[in-house]
Amino acid sequence: MRGRWMVLAGLCLVGCDDGETGAADMAHAHADQGHTPGDLGAADGHTGIQGDTWAPGLTKMGAGGLRVRLLASDPDPLTRTQHTWDFAVLEGDAELAECDVTVTPFMPDHGHGANTAPTVTETGVGAYRAAPIDLFMRGLWTVDFDLTCGARSDTVQFAFWIED
Repeated sequence: MRGRWMVLAGLCLVGCDDGETGAADMAHAHADQGHTPGDLGAADGHTGIQGDTWAPGLTKMGAGGLRVRLLASDPDPLTRTQHTWDFAVLEGDAELAECDVTVTPFMPDHGHGANTAPTVTETGVGAYRAAPIDLFMRGLWTVDFDLTCGARSDTVQFAFWIED
């Protein structure tokens, strides 16, 4: 009888999950997705999205020709925390004032967004600030800038791998 209890206890230790995931488990799961620490700019194994390399001045253009230039992040570099981003909205080289801007962080591999929606304020002519940009998990984050500037609308997307 004692042998049966030992076997049952051993099976429970092997098969039971306490619901907690340790750092080694997270690293293993992350490696299973084809990611390794520091692989910024690498293709995502699930979505095929390339990550951008964060740098002040990074500029991307939407399909409608409007551009977003990232100016600063606090904190910098991007890490697993809440950030404040300063950016400019441009058409050609001209900064655009009085645009309605919505910033949406999203994790395409996980199918969810951030816990809080960033608030966007205009800080000068064509200059804006978004906070908080809540990049609370490791993995690929896309950040969409939905822009309405007068009669023009566009979406500009950045994608960043968050490791730390």
